[in-house]
Amino acid sequence: MINDDYINKKALSYSALSLFRYNPRLYYIKYILNENYEDKKSLSFRIGSAVDDYITDQSQFLNKYVTIDLKLGTNNKDTFIRYLCQGLSYEEAYRSSEIKRPSLDKLILEIENDPNIASIITYHKEGKVIIGKDELKAIEKMGEDYKRMINTITDKLGFTFETEYQKPVFFEYDNIECKIKPDTLIVDHYSKKAICIDIKTTSQPINQSSEEISKWNYWIEAELYTRGVQSKYPDYEVEFYFMWLNTKFPYNGKLQRYYLGDYSFNGFWNHFKKCKELNRWEYKDALL
Repeated sequence: MINDDYINKKALSYSALSLFRYNPRLYYIKYILNENYEDKKSLSFRIGSAVDDYITDQSQFLNKYVTIDLKLGTNNKDTFIRYLCQGLSYEEAYRSSEIKRPSLDKLILEIENDPNIASIITYHKEGKVIIGKDELKAIEKMGEDYKRMINTITDKLGFTFETEYQKPVFFEYDNIECKIKPDTLIVDHYSKKAICIDIKTTSQPINQSSEEISKWNYWIEAELYTRGVQSKYPDYEVEFYFMWLNTKFPYNGKLQRYYLGDYSFNGFWNHFKKCKELNRWEYKDALL
């Protein structure tokens, strides 16, 4: 499986670099010591992943997700159910919900005995990720926006382009093995242009996308992905775009071009290499 190849490949990824940017010590714990580090996901993570699957592989979407009419409140029990719907294990959902009591076993039994929500436990045991009917409508609308924005790009190309979805690219950059998995990669062999598109879902206003790029270190992703695509197509012009899809009504979206050098990647990369060389995983100032 392509996804297994990507996960099992020992190479530097955007998520690893992003964690290093956040805290070099946590990077050391997770990627050098190979110890578990709990990266707590927000509840909005589920819909973002669902949108990716819906757009890039609808057969996977149909196998992975099930739609039910979710009517949940904000108490700890309903928060626990939301985390189960997201695909977390019982233990992870219980811990993330910060429930003190009842115990996990009693909570599961309570849900199984409630005919209104018992199906959630059944679907969870089957490995399904649960989404609500309103969420499905939003996902379908974002899928329409995706197609519309892709067409604004491909309409300008000839008839010689091909499109790849979440296909891994393994490459070497500055003597370090790296890996990327673009959401969408459009390659026009006639004009020798490769267009890399990464889908970002957000609940924030679309006009705040530049703030999101800085806040979540998405610029690192853009820089790494551009270098990876360039390595695969060395004679091609490479363009990188963020495709923003809003998870709130009216679910509007936009394409945002990213240009290399918008942020100081080289300084950040040199800091990473210095830590790797010295095997001292500290913030930049501590290495001076």
